[in-house]
Amino acid sequence: MKLVELDATEEILDKIKKYLMNYEEHSTWEEHVNSCEMGGCQYTAYAITKAFPETTGIFGEIEVDEEYIDEDGTMQNLVTHHWIEIDGYPYDFAKGTLNDHINWHDLYDVELGEDDWRYHPIYKRLD
Repeated sequence: MKLVELDATEEILDKIKKYLMNYEEHSTWEEHVNSCEMGGCQYTAYAITKAFPETTGIFGEIEVDEEYIDEDGTMQNLVTHHWIEIDGYPYDFAKGTLNDHINWHDLYDVELGEDDWRYHPIYKRLD
């Protein structure tokens, strides 16, 4: 990626953070992330893709730290999750929704970083 593209992407990421913080009336990004609740990732990804047409919504599965028993009594290590892409690169503005299930490398960074192995996309929303 070129330096100009990196600057443009950073600008978009900052705009998205401010948009989410303003909507939820949070004064800091950390406050916003800490207030996220399980299941909120779908709304977050949808809101971003509606407000920022340069983004693509992604639905997939994410690996959690410890296995759990699902509603059918089966052991699982994956949960469904929603995130976005910008120019084919994934970003997660809803890491806080899974904070009880994942010990994130960096909870407040929207880039996947060292947690990229957890993400398994299933579907891209193209509308």
